[in-house]
Amino acid sequence: MNAQDKTSISNFSVFYGNTRALRGITLDIPAHQILGIIGPAGSGKTALLRALNRLNELNPNCRVEGQIRQGVMNEAIAF
Repeated sequence: MNAQDKTSISNFSVFYGNTRALRGITLDIPAHQILGIIGPAGSGKTALLRALNRLNELNPNCRVEGQIRQGVMNEAIAF
């Protein structure tokens, strides 16, 4: 992650029970840019957006691995 990046996702996986929704996502999202997430049904788009918005924390069957760092201080919000 460099100083220009607003969000950094590192080796991030999401599981709902035993089902893996995302596997090992690594992505740097620059500040002041628009990001489009496209893909076929069931590819994990919603799982990624829910993780970025911390909504997965409300689901007791959801487990995450890896790290998402957001903001100026790059605080980790999931590991």
